[in-house]
Amino acid sequence: MHHVFDGFDMSIFAAFGFIQNDIFTWLAHAFTAFGQPEFCIMLFIMGLVMCAFKRTRKIGLLIICTIGLFFITNNLILKNLFFRLRPYNALQGNAEYFQWYLNVGAIAETETCFPSGHSCFAFSMATALFLWIRNDLKKSEGWMLFIPALFVACSRIYLMVHYPTDVIAGILEGILLGTIVWYALKLIFFTGEKFAPSFTEKCTEADLEPRLEKKLNRKPDTNKVIAIIVLLVICFWAASFSKLIVDMNAAEHCSHQGPDYICMNEADNPVYDEATGQWKYYCDLHN
Repeated sequence: MHHVFDGFDMSIFAAFGFIQNDIFTWLAHAFTAFGQPEFCIMLFIMGLVMCAFKRTRKIGLLIICTIGLFFITNNLILKNLFFRLRPYNALQGNAEYFQWYLNVGAIAETETCFPSGHSCFAFSMATALFLWIRNDLKKSEGWMLFIPALFVACSRIYLMVHYPTDVIAGILEGILLGTIVWYALKLIFFTGEKFAPSFTEKCTEADLEPRLEKKLNRKPDTNKVIAIIVLLVICFWAASFSKLIVDMNAAEHCSHQGPDYICMNEADNPVYDEATGQWKYYCDLHN
């Protein structure tokens, strides 16, 4: 695939390589942390907790359904279907590109890259929440969610771990998935009230908030609840960012050395080499 879009991808890589500096590199790592698996898992768990409360149930469902659909569609189906190798493996013959990759930390990633998972996740969440804010809260500020989502997507090109075409495809996929989740949930709630009112009533009435009020002896303050959610998201990001930096310094790159390239993928599979008496680590592709 990279041969078809080679001119376009390399021109974008060159533009990002031209602006590389320490500040932009730190920002790229910071934004890419929003799409790391650890952040997604913690956000998914928060979504499950939010489903236990009636006032936050819809946004909780939006979060867990968006993450679930993203994981199935992007990670399980499309990446395995296209199986496009990472640019840091496919373009090692391009000394200029490979130097850009080394300059920003040489992050070790999984084996395949199309479409970009970080871009898809960021834009699917931004789209689903934008539609919720516009339709349920009747506010127009939701479009601002696409700004950090765009920075997450751009960080993947800046860090040289995705082709620009991976990122564009991930953005389009994310917008589609977020839209599907929002309208699917809207349709389910509407048809549920119409065709299965007793089941829908039980689902919507189940609420842990009264029990919480009883324990606290007062009604939870909405502003405090929002502040706690924002604080949790910041904590999730901080944990994800910290792990990313630790992994960059301690991660094992794949030990495979082929005739055309040395694999730079993330290595999770240890193999004992009896000839050298040492452990070697391989990615799933070369295990």
